Amino acid sequence: MNLSEDVLKKLNQWIKSETWHSDHDLDAERFYGFIDAYEKENGPHISDEAILAETIAIQGGIDTSSQLFDVILERVSLMYTILDFVKFTHR
Repeated sequence: MNLSEDVLKKLNQWIKSETWHSDHDLDAERFYGFIDAYEKENGPHISDEAILAETIAIQGGIDTSSQLFDVILERVSLMYTILDFVKFTHR
């Protein structure tokens, strides 16, 4: 998946944090910053959730067979839900 420099910057700020997978407020802020940058570039939709998850894993150096990849899949699902909210509320 091709992501712009701005989106990659936000993705890396989130996924390269040692605590990216935690529920800490700073990690949530970085994750939501990534979603915001993604939505500005791509609109409120994800063309392929699996490819996005793999792209995130590659950027974070995370093996797709690890438990951390399961967390990425959960975050991509949450991202999909958030983008649906944005789409249907016209925000």
